[in-house]
Amino acid sequence: CIKRIHQWKNKFDGIENSNNLICLHWQGNPDSEYGTTRDRSFKLHLLKPLLKSIRNVIWIPIQRGVGREQEADANLMPYLESGINATKNAFDYADIAALLKISKLLITNDSGICHLAGGMGVHTLLLLNTVSEWRWGHTGTNQPWYNNTKLIRVNSMIHLRDSIPQLKSLIQDYLS
Repeated sequence: CIKRIHQWKNKFDGIENSNNLICLHWQGNPDSEYGTTRDRSFKLHLLKPLLKSIRNVIWIPIQRGVGREQEADANLMPYLESGINATKNAFDYADIAALLKISKLLITNDSGICHLAGGMGVHTLLLLNTVSEWRWGHTGTNQPWYNNTKLIRVNSMIHLRDSIPQLKSLIQDYLS
């Protein structure tokens, strides 16, 4: 994995803002979304106000499989283009792990990626519905599993825009 970390670091060298990489993941396995995991994923376009408001960042979509088609949204391309172009030939879990390791932060839903990042000690903002799986507890922003994971609870993923000011503030803290 160290070799992959160096490969990805070298790929971003010389690209403006390469010291401020933020990974994005928004869609879990839709076949697993039932009960308390129902609606745990969100539509990428809901983050547009956030992507638009924070400059000096390279946003890296690490979504694979279902949900990846959302990257092609023309309204999002101005914010995602450099990250997509740099990573278009990736991806297995080793690539994703390497990208997480060189990034300042991951913004994700409750999926395998959040557990990978948590186990690696990557700073993570985990977006959760108010009703989520037992492991995240029912209230608060902390949990006992991963020291660098902060929980962001939203009433419903369709109301994610209401959390943009909080996300923006947290991201600015990570970047400073």
